[in-house]
Amino acid sequence: NGYKATKGANGWITVVQQPGPGNSLGLMKLDMPNEHAIFLHDTPSRHLFAQDNRALSHGCIRVQGARELAMTMSMLGNAKSKEDLPRIQEEVSEITQSGDYTRYAMERQWPVYITYFTMGVDVNGNLTKFADIYGRDAPVLAALDAPRQRDRARKTIEEAVEIIDDM
Repeated sequence: NGYKATKGANGWITVVQQPGPGNSLGLMKLDMPNEHAIFLHDTPSRHLFAQDNRALSHGCIRVQGARELAMTMSMLGNAKSKEDLPRIQEEVSEITQSGDYTRYAMERQWPVYITYFTMGVDVNGNLTKFADIYGRDAPVLAALDAPRQRDRARKTIEEAVEIIDDM
């Protein structure tokens, strides 16, 4: 399945599965440094995009147009001017076609926000309920139903408070 082993100067052996049709991440992994090690990735299992249930990755996010997204992010992330775009596009295209594991850093990065909703408005404007695949609704609803706790947000401080009354 395209595994490549290398021995580092410290004697450690690293095994990395190369991008390609046999790799479960597909042709590329879009790494986003974060404390949860979540990343965006391609997939060789393109048929999964036709399913209604899209929560099939194991904590990471399978992207339908991963190559196009990666190329766009690379061009925008490393271009200092419009003149840089063709060079970067060519560079990224060569890396993609090589099939070799290549780390391609971007100078400019963007945050990726992942949201989780179990209720939302669908494309027709109707309120729709979605499956709570992570089981988060029950604790939230229980907290909302629980009796209110008095003074739970009150903190005692020694700081002087100045009251301004403009009325």
